[in-house]
Amino acid sequence: EVREGFLIPEGTYTGFMYSVNAESDKSRAIAGGIDIDYGKYYTGRQMSLGLDSTITRLRRLRMELNYRHNYIHLPEGSFRTNTLGLRMFYFFSTDLYVKAYVQWNDDKYYNAGRERIVSDILLRWIYSPACNLYVVYNDARLIGPGNNEIVNRTLMLKVTYFWRK
Repeated sequence: EVREGFLIPEGTYTGFMYSVNAESDKSRAIAGGIDIDYGKYYTGRQMSLGLDSTITRLRRLRMELNYRHNYIHLPEGSFRTNTLGLRMFYFFSTDLYVKAYVQWNDDKYYNAGRERIVSDILLRWIYSPACNLYVVYNDARLIGPGNNEIVNRTLMLKVTYFWRK
């Protein structure tokens, strides 16, 4: 069941997905791309549009923005989903950086009738060659009608150390 009332019969499904992609030079300070996909989706068809951009114009900051729109048509009807993501890197030095990713998804069927926001933040410090310290924070929330709800929250610490005899 991919949606309420949209039941995919058990079986084996085959088909083709056709894609058209265009990208600018990613080594530039501002770059972007577009892709369009069309093809089989179980008993129906799927069409997707993806847009992405990368900005490296600022010396220590890199930002990547991506968007995906999916349109699914099945015999029972049609539905759409949207996903928007932002990834940012900030480099304090060659040994220390922070990376953050935030994603919004409006697929209310899988998110209890609400929209979902997921965030991941990672701090990495290379304190010696082949030795790393990672601090990671993950958070997932459902927002919308009713109460906003935190569905996952994690804080992790990882230390690696390399030694020789």
